[in-house]
Amino acid sequence: MVGVLKKAMVQALVPYHGFAGEVAGNSVGEPELLCNNRGVDFMEAYPDAKPQDLSLYNPNDSIEGKLVPKKPRGVLCVQVIELKCGVVVGCTFDHRIADTYSVSMFLVNFMG
Repeated sequence: MVGVLKKAMVQALVPYHGFAGEVAGNSVGEPELLCNNRGVDFMEAYPDAKPQDLSLYNPNDSIEGKLVPKKPRGVLCVQVIELKCGVVVGCTFDHRIADTYSVSMFLVNFMG
């Protein structure tokens, strides 16, 4: 499943190539998008937990910081969590580069 998602991401990044770049400061210190083909941070997780053990009503009790990855660098970070009953895809992105609608369109393209 993860291999299929990686291939889909490669294809989805063609029209959304800015997501594979990174943000750097220009000569006056303003953020600037570098389309340097750096790539997307892609993480995989295989927890030993059942979905019924997760409390989505009180996420801090059981899943605090586990479904949404921390973005170390770059514009977009994707985390795939493979549970026994399916897959959860979480992402974090740089709001200076894209808004939620744009990332949603990318995810539709990626997961579609």
